[in-house]
This record gives sequence, C-alpha cells and structure tokens, in this order.
Amino acid sequence: MSWEGAEPLLAKLERWRPAGWVEHEGGGLQVCHVPDEGALAYLHTLYPGLSEDRLALTEAAYDRQLPAEYRCFLGWANGAGFFRHLRLNGSHIRGTDREPIDRSGVGVGQTISLDYGNQFGWPAGAPYTAWVLGTASGWSGQGYLLLRQDGGVTLCSMTDATDVSASWDSFSDMLFSEFDRMAALVGDRGERLAPHEHFLPEPARRWEKPKVRKPGLRNLFRTPK
Repeated sequence: MSWEGAEPLLAKLERWRPAGWVEHEGGGLQVCHVPDEGALAYLHTLYPGLSEDRLALTEAAYDRQLPAEYRCFLGWANGAGFFRHLRLNGSHIRGTDREPIDRSGVGVGQTISLDYGNQFGWPAGAPYTAWVLGTASGWSGQGYLLLRQDGGVTLCSMTDATDVSASWDSFSDMLFSEFDRMAALVGDRGERLAPHEHFLPEPARRWEKPKVRKPGLRNLFRTPK
C-alpha cells in the first residue's frame, strides 16, 4: 500500500545513509547504525507494512476505524522509531500469535504494540474513536500521540488526554514537523547534540521529573563535624 509521505520521508533519511542503510528482505528499513548503543541499534527504524487483511483485522480488533492517512501509513510501515525519542507503534492484533523477533540481525524485529495506549493505559478524556499512535519522549518525560478521526493529532499526557502540549492538523504534519525538529538535535552519525529533554516540544517538558542529584562519594563518606 502506498502512503503519500513515503518518498519525502525516505528523502529525509538519506542524510544518514552513509552511517548505515539496511533494507531487509522481508520488508523494513534500518538507518544509521549506532553501535555504542548496541550491536543492532539504529537511529531510525521502519517496520514492514500491513496487508489489507491485517489492516481490516486491526480495525475489527480495536472496534474503530483507522483514519485514512494513518491507515495508508500502516500499510506502508507498521510502526517506526526515529531519533530514539519518537515512537510510532504497530499492530500485532490481540489474540493472534506474534511473529518471533529475529535477533540475528537478518530481520528488523517488531515494533511496540498498539495495545499500549489503546488497550492498556488509555488516557482519561480521550474520544473512544481516537487512536494512541505512540509516544514522544525526553529524558523522564513522555507523552502520547493521540490521533482523532478527523485526522488531527495532539501530544497529550499519558494519563489525561485534555493535558495537551502540542497539536497538528494531520498525521503527516505531526510526523514531518517533529522529524525536522529532532533532526536538528542529532549529528550525521546519530550522535546527540542536545540534552534528552530537548527532544520533547518545549511545552511538554513540564512532564519531565526533576533530576535528583545523588551525593558524590566524597560527600557520602565525609565525617560529620
């Protein structure tokens, strides 16, 4: 299935091709190898898309329609991960067997299930017909990407859908604006150029927990006066 944003997104990913570009035989793409984070770690991952039958099963399993553009995206890529901080989950379909994750490096593995947010951890106040697409995260802070049936997307608290820090008119608007914003925070080899917290939109950084400084060894063993 085609998604109109596929070519523009792949064009943006070309920046990191020299650092690794792996197209898997069974579908899926990994871009920019970051070995310091793991032998099979990549900055960007796209998972193989769903068939029409699997898309229909997904709608039946969650008892709601997939908005048109998002449905096309899942047909092209059943989830994705970008910059370690923008995660789009994918359909495993409740009640069916999950495909085994290939740890050999031959396959791309699996995305996180859409069950998270849609079956478990549903945010209060979210419309029943909405979809939790995935998450945007910083260091300790994280928010849900919530897609409405009219196509609009909000970044909301994981417990309260009315606690919104960012909104976009469409799935593509969200994906490309967040991709471009985060792209300015990493180098061409996948190295971070900014603190983790900056990967969240500024209004969402209120969800970050205050960092607690642990006493250094010098202070820990200091004899009280």
